[in-house]
Amino acid sequence: MTGTEVILTGGPRERGRQHGQLLGEVIRAFLRDDWARINRMRHRALADEQILGLARAHRAVVERVVPELHEELLGLAEGADIDPDEAAVLQYRREITEFENRLPLDGECSTLTYPMPDWGMLTGQTIDLAGDMVALGRVFRIRPTEGAVSEILMYGFAGLLGYMGMNDCGLAVNINFVQSEGWKTGISPYLAVRAVLACSDLETALGRLRALPLASSRCLTLTYGGESRIVEMTPEACSIEARKRVAHTNHYLIPERRADERMHFLFMNSSRGRQSCLEALLADDLPRTPQSLLDAFRDHSLWPVGLCAHAEGNLRRSDTVATVVMAPEKGQFWARPGHACEGIARLYQIEIQPHRQ
Repeated sequence: MTGTEVILTGGPRERGRQHGQLLGEVIRAFLRDDWARINRMRHRALADEQILGLARAHRAVVERVVPELHEELLGLAEGADIDPDEAAVLQYRREITEFENRLPLDGECSTLTYPMPDWGMLTGQTIDLAGDMVALGRVFRIRPTEGAVSEILMYGFAGLLGYMGMNDCGLAVNINFVQSEGWKTGISPYLAVRAVLACSDLETALGRLRALPLASSRCLTLTYGGESRIVEMTPEACSIEARKRVAHTNHYLIPERRADERMHFLFMNSSRGRQSCLEALLADDLPRTPQSLLDAFRDHSLWPVGLCAHAEGNLRRSDTVATVVMAPEKGQFWARPGHACEGIARLYQIEIQPHRQ
């Protein structure tokens, strides 16, 4: 089932219910695996009620701030035959895993965005995660029945309502981990991505992001209509910078956010090394097509934590679980599940609404 397209249609509750019904067996098995592997990754296990209590507190914020996503979460729980708080655990694995237990990881996602003749903006990233997540990966095609956006293509995971992707207005969103202090009860960055993908243009999306009380720190790269923005966030602050070409790994680049940096020095070495690899591509050997950008992410020069990372069976180490490249102005979405150096990328297409560009 890895990489299989999952089509969800209708209103929020119905989309969530379909998600849960289609992937319920996988979702329940994942939850039974030491709480979606949270306790296998932590140094100190949390009790069941601690995990559910943390998820419940976050879910209350989702219900208040993004009620449409809370409805989808409730539908997910109904369809998968799990408790709503268990469904919330799946949205907050990172926050719960790192609750009073920050993990010095050795790699994370790498993103590259730039304009290219005949393609418009090309934007791509590796999806690097700890916890042996490759088998849970899916391409979701989401077709809301109301709102400005009528279709979303998203790479995500069974039971998770958001991750990264693009919509039929030509808006694309990439996500990179960055680490700050001040993590709190709030909106998961993955749910923030879904909120952004419901927006029809760049300014609306940026306004939505500024208004969300985030639970943890991330960087999003937004691409729309030949423009791109990097949005570096802590739970308390949001900095936005326009760039025609973006290379981003896992440390803060915008000057006003650098004081918030709390990355472990070993992780920082990996992040800076991958940043240098991406910047060299921007300077000297720019991939010219979606396929050549996919191939660029095969790089092993920093083995085992290069652009293509290999955890080699270590659950706590980041592993490249997928590579995605998007040409949002063309409506093209390429996804290669598993390591960037292996497998075949599949093309998914979405019809861009001409009046929305």
